[in-house]
Amino acid sequence: MAEIKQCEFPEWIYGPVNDPLWDSLFERIEEALGFKLFIWQKSYIMGLGYRRSGYTTADMLRKLVGERISAPIYLERPRNYMEDFCQHELIDIKRKLDDKGIISRSVVRRER
Repeated sequence: MAEIKQCEFPEWIYGPVNDPLWDSLFERIEEALGFKLFIWQKSYIMGLGYRRSGYTTADMLRKLVGERISAPIYLERPRNYMEDFCQHELIDIKRKLDDKGIISRSVVRRER
């Protein structure tokens, strides 16, 4: 039987939140606990939800290569910065998949 090697997490997974007060507090908490917090744990504690966990990318890929691959994805005019950001990311991921010959759903912008 092959030996299972211990997996080390990349350092970015424990990254700072780039707020001096919070970063200082998290350093003290990690020292008290004896282990490092993941970046998404820190953002959750700050009240920002689970950020930088990869959920958005996974959700976009699910939409692009999921079961209903023949149905286009229709994008409405974004209502805020986050919707605009996500739409640009979706289009960019779609382009990268297309460039590598990976079949995915078409993306159509609806203009009002």
